Amino acid sequence: MAEPVILYDGACVFCSASMRLVHRLDRRGRFRFAAIASPAGSRLLARHGFPPGFADSIVLIEDGRALIDSAAVLVLFAALPATALPARALRALLPRRPLDRLYRWVAARRYRIAGRRPACPAPDAAFRARMLPDGF
Repeated sequence: MAEPVILYDGACVFCSASMRLVHRLDRRGRFRFAAIASPAGSRLLARHGFPPGFADSIVLIEDGRALIDSAAVLVLFAALPATALPARALRALLPRRPLDRLYRWVAARRYRIAGRRPACPAPDAAFRARMLPDGF
């Protein structure tokens, strides 16, 4: 089984900080990362039927399927020991529709909440080692 890949908006300060948090919490090194706008991210998006330039959501690619919105976030955080219990509780207690609405509300305001960079910031060496190469 291939490692799960998280595609994220690398220019978004909120998204980049979230992925650095995931990297720190993922002590087993289970997840790989790619900025959505990178060549590797663009190829994976196309392979899973997303339109060119898609950047509306985090995308978690696992076991040949692509999850977005709250489904991606909850599956991701349910896989990390430090956040598994709250993620599983949210998934069990709240219907997906309200969770997706909340996710989309935050996603639509992410640049206003945390800002935007003109380019994806250079990650540290440990994070960079888990990023998909552009030739992927």
